[in-house]
Amino acid sequence: MYDYFHRISEEKQRHIIDSAMQVFARHGYHKASTNEIVKLAGISKGLLFHYFGSKPGLFCYLYRYSLDYTMTNAPGYDYSNKDLFDTIDRINNAKLNMMIDYPAMAQFMVKAYFETHSDVADFIQKANQSYSSTNLTVIKDGINTDHLKEGLDIDAVWDALMWISDGFMKMQVERGITDAKQLFEEFEIYKSILKYGIYKEE
Repeated sequence: MYDYFHRISEEKQRHIIDSAMQVFARHGYHKASTNEIVKLAGISKGLLFHYFGSKPGLFCYLYRYSLDYTMTNAPGYDYSNKDLFDTIDRINNAKLNMMIDYPAMAQFMVKAYFETHSDVADFIQKANQSYSSTNLTVIKDGINTDHLKEGLDIDAVWDALMWISDGFMKMQVERGITDAKQLFEEFEIYKSILKYGIYKEE
């Protein structure tokens, strides 16, 4: 579907991608204007639709591109037999490094993750589920559960952590906070509370 876009130079692709991400991150899907995107990207609207087919097509391409970029550029790490919160720290550090290197993508992903517009919500949900099933399962299965309090199930603990993390991120985005470093620093407070609740006393 995106063959025409992939035929242009990588430099032009990156410029169009960056421009579109900035606009979507600033305004959200519904209020983002393709006129603003093409003006920032320095291309015609006809060419934009030639490359991506539609506004939803562009948005979905950007989200999939962001997920693929994150998976490809995150530093390698052996997740076998690792402490739960050490694993979370390493995942967050990998995300933070990527976000610092690519701020337009960082802001876009934070906002797009919670996008509810009917044009793209189903795609976002399925993309997130696919990412979780192929990556987070491997991570979760390698976690050392020795520090967990008796009777706690790792699947339930992991799901709870993800729900709390998502809820925290959604709350911050609604407050207008999309700076990656600030988000992770503020999450440390909640992470400490969670650790106290599920780990054995030393």
